[in-house]
Amino acid sequence: MSILKTIHLHCRSQNVKDRLQLLLEQIIASHQLPFKFEVLTSFDPNRKMDLIIFETNAEWVASNGLRELEEILECSKSNIVLVCSPKFDYLELAKRYGIGNVILSDHLNPNSLRAILARLLGDEFFGFKPFFTKGYNLFYQEFIFCGRYPLASFPKEYFQEFAGSLSEEEKYYFYTNINELLINAFSFGVYGIQAEERDRNQATVPDEIFISKEKEIKVLIARDHEKYGISIMDRSGSLTLERVLEKIHRHTPLEEKTIPKGITDLSGRGLFMISRQSRLIVNILKSVRTEVIILRYNDPTLNAYQSLIINEKNSAD
Repeated sequence: MSILKTIHLHCRSQNVKDRLQLLLEQIIASHQLPFKFEVLTSFDPNRKMDLIIFETNAEWVASNGLRELEEILECSKSNIVLVCSPKFDYLELAKRYGIGNVILSDHLNPNSLRAILARLLGDEFFGFKPFFTKGYNLFYQEFIFCGRYPLASFPKEYFQEFAGSLSEEEKYYFYTNINELLINAFSFGVYGIQAEERDRNQATVPDEIFISKEKEIKVLIARDHEKYGISIMDRSGSLTLERVLEKIHRHTPLEEKTIPKGITDLSGRGLFMISRQSRLIVNILKSVRTEVIILRYNDPTLNAYQSLIINEKNSAD
């Protein structure tokens, strides 16, 4: 028998609270999670909470001084999900408190919320399963790479079967995105290039890649009637939540038509662009494995930036 999970809603707005309660009721009724959960709306520091969904906005931060959030973080070891207004510098808040899961309040939907619950409260830390609840009925293929490979022809040589099923426009996005993720995996997972070296453009991946068995790269490609997904895993676990948040924050304009702080940065722009054109998920088991997943939907409106899912944990957890 599975243990009943406890989710606490801590909301500023009655509207957001009502919407979240309705979505959670829909998720319970769908029976698509491998566990059951109850939803509480009052915080009890003496009661174990498995997940806290915390809504915040600029007005609350200005008036409250973050005391509520800090008090909850002090007395609870729960997972935290931020629900934020898009007109608020929520990435600065996420960086300050090391929170990797953020949903924009104007994009609350059952699919994103269910996937976050599955990842944070379920047993499976890696993989597509939370995002493909009905399986991979159109395409699924797994690749393991170790040995020597020419960098220039790598993506088109190995992934052309799947790419051939895409439109010309979508094929461009597919090759651009998978190439960006592979370069990151080669840099950090195979050649051990430090983040600071990439920032200063002091180290690059060679034209011919050599991947030892101990550092093999795993690539998964899956598709259903709604979307396709790419998962790339390396065996380093060297990427960090702090770095992903910092890079995405530096490339994010704080206001419309403003220039972001990272406009001249030599790294991070590719990951930022992926996060704005598809759903980005990052799973980090420190010093063991890093997985980066992107999801591209058939409906272009679903590819708009809606959430950030970055999970990091120690191997002993």
